[in-house]
Amino acid sequence: MVYNRAFLRRQLLLSSAGLALGFGSNGASLAQDHNHDHSHDPIIVPALATWLPLSEVKRSGAISDQDLTNDMVMGASSAKNTLLVYISLSCGHCAHWYAHTLPVILETYVKPKKLKIIFRELLTTPVSYGLSGTMIARCLSQKVKSPRAYFDTISAFFEGQEKALTTGRMGEALLRTKERTKTSQEQIMACMAENRLYDQVNATLEHNAKADKILHTPWFVINGKPFESTESTALLKALSRL
Repeated sequence: MVYNRAFLRRQLLLSSAGLALGFGSNGASLAQDHNHDHSHDPIIVPALATWLPLSEVKRSGAISDQDLTNDMVMGASSAKNTLLVYISLSCGHCAHWYAHTLPVILETYVKPKKLKIIFRELLTTPVSYGLSGTMIARCLSQKVKSPRAYFDTISAFFEGQEKALTTGRMGEALLRTKERTKTSQEQIMACMAENRLYDQVNATLEHNAKADKILHTPWFVINGKPFESTESTALLKALSRL
């Protein structure tokens, strides 16, 4: 389910204030046991800046229109077909699709340059998990000027999703991100503390939530036409007709 702006604003204000507690866990550290290895340094994520509505962000000039459409893409830009995917890092169906269906699509359609996939983020509860992953993914990709860090982070957060939603602690996702992107605890903390990036991500998420009359996640749009089914077999069948 995709939540409306008023709901998201209330939830984000609450979750961002307590984000360093790991969705209300008793400890101040977000670090969770990683393969039962206690040698990892804890990654402490600071509280986030204040959520701003899109109108205020535009009026303040904090971001440009180009930032709003800074999509992440898998595949060749010359591919004649486009699959637009709206995902939430807190969404179990999205995690399953990303792990099991996406590899098939990449091998069958993206690799031979028949299809490109555009990824856009949405927030579903718990919003602090999805917001954290989106912030870090966007930030790291900008710092290294490569979408690779973005997709490495998205993968890490999907892989750590089940533990985070079960235990209320996102440490596994953060540690996987740290290892996969070869970044440091300090770099990840710096990403979460960037107010301008927060404004940009905030505006992008609000922009995405209003697009294409999205009813749930994942949400697919094939060559401009919404495809409402979340069933992988149905999506693959539709893509086979391109």
